[in-house]
Amino acid sequence: MQTLRYYEREGLIPAIHRDPNGVRDYQKDELYWIHYVQALRNSGVTVASIKKYVGLVQKGSETREQRKQILLEQRQALLKK
Repeated sequence: MQTLRYYEREGLIPAIHRDPNGVRDYQKDELYWIHYVQALRNSGVTVASIKKYVGLVQKGSETREQRKQILLEQRQALLKK
């Protein structure tokens, strides 16, 4: 649970929906983001790169090339290892 709070606090995932009592109520889209961020972290993507990527996603489809570049750079880093 701490990891999820960290992801939210750091902006690695969009803000989580909360019920009227303030309890996090994870929706399908939010769960998608959590799994995606976990996959990126497991691949060695830095927190800074993920934050940048998430910010670009939130700006819309015109940032696709920039997002692709982040993923390609990470691929290159993995191949070097």
